[in-house]
Amino acid sequence: MPATILLVEHDEMVLTFASSVLRFHGYTVLHARNGAEAMRMADRVGLEGIDLLLTDVDARMLGGLGLIRRCTQLRPDLKVLCMTERPGRLEDELGYGCQTIVKPFGYRELVESVEACCAAGRASHAGVGGLGSGVGV
Repeated sequence: MPATILLVEHDEMVLTFASSVLRFHGYTVLHARNGAEAMRMADRVGLEGIDLLLTDVDARMLGGLGLIRRCTQLRPDLKVLCMTERPGRLEDELGYGCQTIVKPFGYRELVESVEACCAAGRASHAGVGGLGSGVGV
């Protein structure tokens, strides 16, 4: 069964690109333009129905890190892949690393990162908001 991805991105071009690529590869993609919209969508469909949260760390209205914290508090086993232009910043703010894809990214890098994240089990880490790390991407 194909994975369902909640894609959170404010940049229309990145949102359209990522959504199209992932749908082409058989994923079901739910998209939101900010963290507040993503939480409403997660409430509507239920976090149990989402296999991967693919979010821009700089998402507006709640913010990517706030969104990650809330979602992983509600569902600790949720897989998370962060999109960022500044990867070193995540470790500083969270206190440990998490799976990331650095912008700008291409077709192959997006697909490989999502596949690796979906295939990996999340390791249990004590940390901010329950966010753990799986395999490095």
